[in-house]
Amino acid sequence: MKRLLLLFVSVNAAAQFIYEDKTKIAKDDGSGESRSVLQIKQIFGAGLTYKF
Repeated sequence: MKRLLLLFVSVNAAAQFIYEDKTKIAKDDGSGESRSVLQIKQIFGAGLTYKF
């Protein structure tokens, strides 16, 4: 009796860009000033499913 194995692979990638002028981020130069910046969130997912 021969068994068949089904294998499925899925990959998802997404990027989210947020610019909110109400949220202030401190500058790196030590001046104590803050400014609005573009925030980037990256998501990567991989899945593996098998069925006998």
